[in-house]
Amino acid sequence: MTDEREAFSAWFLAGYPGQEARLGTTLQFHKILEEASHRMSLVSRGDRNKLLTAHFQECLDPELISQLQSAHRILDVGTGGGLPGVLLAIMLPETPVTWLEPRERRTAFLERCRLQLGLRQATVSQARIETLAPQGELFDAITARALRWTPIMVKNMEAIAAESATLLRFGAEGPLPAGVTHSPLGAGRFLQKWPRNTWAALPKAP
Repeated sequence: MTDEREAFSAWFLAGYPGQEARLGTTLQFHKILEEASHRMSLVSRGDRNKLLTAHFQECLDPELISQLQSAHRILDVGTGGGLPGVLLAIMLPETPVTWLEPRERRTAFLERCRLQLGLRQATVSQARIETLAPQGELFDAITARALRWTPIMVKNMEAIAAESATLLRFGAEGPLPAGVTHSPLGAGRFLQKWPRNTWAALPKAP
């Protein structure tokens, strides 16, 4: 674990130089998530020894953070154990982030993370995207990891999204519809960028 922590810390500071404070908060979240995973199965047993260098690094990919720096309001769909939603809130402390998670125990866990990590700009919403109603300003950036889309999910996402909104999705390389771009994350995974006018193709996305 020490070796993984050191490797991750070196990777983080190479990509985000001078951000030791955010690294510290990230490692604090890792400890909270690791401890809770033994009770709640937030992370599969086989992934716990590579949580930092696999899952955290994927969720903190500089391309993803760069894409979100100009966002006014972010929605993370299916936040679960906090990947990537909690990490996005750590890296973008001035941007309102909503963590959308339908399961009660997991929303309680996310609320605990929000309080312990001091992420005051984050909001925990216990709901499914199929039932989420527009509230105030529309989301202009949406993220999703390990989520399969259905037509009703897409329709409701359109109702809560700005016309200029983009979905940043973690998935496979392709084939992808025209207008969708992607960049490599490693291990055969890609960060897919879906402008709003391409969302109808999401249910068939790889």
